[in-house]
Amino acid sequence: MAPLRAWLRPRSRSRSHALPNKSKKPWLVLEPLEDRTLLTQGAVPLAVVPPPAMDQPAVEGFYQVILGRKPQPDEASGWVQGMQGGLTIDQVVQGFLTSTEYQTLQVEQHYADLLGRQPEPGVVPLWMNAMEATGDGNVLP
Repeated sequence: MAPLRAWLRPRSRSRSHALPNKSKKPWLVLEPLEDRTLLTQGAVPLAVVPPPAMDQPAVEGFYQVILGRKPQPDEASGWVQGMQGGLTIDQVVQGFLTSTEYQTLQVEQHYADLLGRQPEPGVVPLWMNAMEATGDGNVLP
């Protein structure tokens, strides 16, 4: 054991007493974060309300994204009139997400994803009732 200690001792001393090499770049370089100035709550309106000219394209976009189809003329005009009458975008989107059409699409999509097939006739209303009973749209544990 003594020869091993004798061999290690001179090497450890030479490293601990050596002057640092200034030509080497540090292995860890920290980049400063940019300054983040937060706005006060009163500086920005809490709800962004689009101008009335944007109501029609917004509703058509909701139909495309949420329901996967183009709206019928009377369907879109009903939502646009509602928005011009004071409905917020959140309320309109909530209306789409709680619609029977969207819930039916969700059940059919779950069947396709999980079982690889379409649901049997009459099963969709049973699942929709189960989703309504839970209150949050979840029926799986």
